[in-house]
Amino acid sequence: MTISKLNELFYTHIHLNLHEPKWRGVRIVKMPTDLILYSEVIFETQPDFIIDSGTKFGGSALYFQDMLDLVGKGGKVISIDKFPVKKQKDSRITYIEDGSTSESTLKTVRKMVGKKKVMVVLDSNHSRQHVKRELYYYSKIVTPGQYMVIEDCHTRDGSLYGPGEARDWFLRINKDFIQTDLDKRYLIGFCRGGWLRRKS
Repeated sequence: MTISKLNELFYTHIHLNLHEPKWRGVRIVKMPTDLILYSEVIFETQPDFIIDSGTKFGGSALYFQDMLDLVGKGGKVISIDKFPVKKQKDSRITYIEDGSTSESTLKTVRKMVGKKKVMVVLDSNHSRQHVKRELYYYSKIVTPGQYMVIEDCHTRDGSLYGPGEARDWFLRINKDFIQTDLDKRYLIGFCRGGWLRRKS
């Protein structure tokens, strides 16, 4: 079985058939393999802030915050989503209910993170143009040595998707980031091809 077929099988089973993982009872729209990679990256790089673009049900923000708490350095999550849905909120997390690239959101985020270490996860609107805007703005906020993760670069059958097209454009014009091969460790995941890291 090819990796693309394996990804399609897992995508269908986990995402389309609603077998997505839950963290402390809250649904997370992510592959279990991606969650393991996120925990490893957070432990390795120990960011002060994780910007989570795409709150959805709130599970990923809660997971990220718990991982930061386990690191024990006082890291915080800023979770952004333009579309309010019923979500699990946590007092440790800052929630911004606005577009990720709006002027007010960017101003708030920049003020909050200051000169601290910042990691970014992009998992909101998957149109090519929107992700290009996110990459343009948030690449300037990600600090050296930290990750900027672009989710859903490919469709379930392995075809290039909007975020993947935006990634390719971004890597052509921005030489401060490299595309890592973290996704190859577990072969499957929603973040295939999207684990970018800013050069130290």
